[in-house]
Amino acid sequence: MATEGASTEERKLPLFGMEKLFTTNTKLLKNAELAFTRYQLEAHTTLFGTNEFKLWAIHVNSLNKKSAGSIMLKTLLKHYDDATLARMIESAKSSESVADAATKMRTAQFTRWKKTRIRPSTIEAQLLQLPNQLLWAKKDKKGYNEFLIAKRSSLALS
Repeated sequence: MATEGASTEERKLPLFGMEKLFTTNTKLLKNAELAFTRYQLEAHTTLFGTNEFKLWAIHVNSLNKKSAGSIMLKTLLKHYDDATLARMIESAKSSESVADAATKMRTAQFTRWKKTRIRPSTIEAQLLQLPNQLLWAKKDKKGYNEFLIAKRSSLALS
């Protein structure tokens, strides 16, 4: 029979790992947010086409290549709503200089929507509330549906 101290110690090990993971992610996010402010990205109306955005994306990618899209998305969601950001990301995918960063952010955004069980029809409705977005809303909905189908999700039905 294990002692009470040993039992408590066993419970703390997984928690310690989670605390370390949370601290690391928090530091990465704070670093990305600080760089976002230093590059004065909130002042740009055409964010993705700027040299500052490209430099910021390179910086975030250097922090953690695997999580770069997610980190950029979380930072940008502090400045833009989901629908506006989806529109900006989709537009940026056609620009060769930022297509890679836009694709990473799009995947991160779709993954976030999937985890929170947001349906494609909900996304389309939000996008349609933006001015002149009928074509783009359908394109984003189609892209999200394709993402869900690729992930074999039951949410693709809408």
